[in-house]
Amino acid sequence: MVVSEVNKITSDGLPVLLIENAPPEIKSPGFQLTRPEIYYGESTQDPVFVHTAREEFDYPSGDDNKYSTYQGSGGFPVGSPLLKAAAAISLGEPNILFTGYLTGQSRMMIYRNVTGRLQHLAGFLHWDADPYMVIADDGRLVWMVDGYTTSLAHPYSATIPVAGVDEGANYIRNAVKATVDAYTGKISLYIFDPSDPLIQSYQRLFPKLFQPASAMPADLAPARALSGGFVQRAGRGLSNFSHARRASVLQQGRRLGDRAQPVRPVRTTRAHAADVCGGDAAGRKAA
Repeated sequence: MVVSEVNKITSDGLPVLLIENAPPEIKSPGFQLTRPEIYYGESTQDPVFVHTAREEFDYPSGDDNKYSTYQGSGGFPVGSPLLKAAAAISLGEPNILFTGYLTGQSRMMIYRNVTGRLQHLAGFLHWDADPYMVIADDGRLVWMVDGYTTSLAHPYSATIPVAGVDEGANYIRNAVKATVDAYTGKISLYIFDPSDPLIQSYQRLFPKLFQPASAMPADLAPARALSGGFVQRAGRGLSNFSHARRASVLQQGRRLGDRAQPVRPVRTTRAHAADVCGGDAAGRKAA
């Protein structure tokens, strides 16, 4: 694991490292790491079994390797014959039924990719493909992911391309922040834009899934500006539309053939599709 300051370099042009090496060496008094292991991450894909009769590789040390045993609550128990059978059928691996490595304390972890895990839990939101890591005050590693509500149904709004959304969107709001514990896989979803009508509907459908932004621990508060295709303003004036006080004379300025096309009146028009903005840029980054 490496942590560096984004605005400082050494005389050789290298980054100033605050945490480096394995096991992690902390060079700044502002950090502590109690759980540097990453069981849920950006590149983790396959299911794994932990807390088995065989120790897990931790990190290399000279000519030897260091090993450890998982001590968390991630995954689910697979100690019983029934759960072993279910795992064997799910993975198509009959050896799970006969191996001697699985004990009564063993656990199986699935959906270990951070974005895929969130997609499986709340696929009705669009998740940023670039999670970023935060070091909590208690030394845990926690992934932070931005979640967006999107729609193509916003009236009088131009459709814009959105990374990961095939048809694009004419409405997008960064309504949710998700945290995923890198050691246990625990997910928490926080609503950061309670005025968004789409997230209001989802909250009514799944009242136990979301928490208010005020419930997020202060040490995990978002600290990075949005990246990728989500830092964009979709504001486009309604130059093709005109309206009068009376809705009955609302006309569409764009002409089809030689005739102006009337449109059905709406009570409120909005001159932009969305205004996506994020928090302040972080002074530090973790990779």
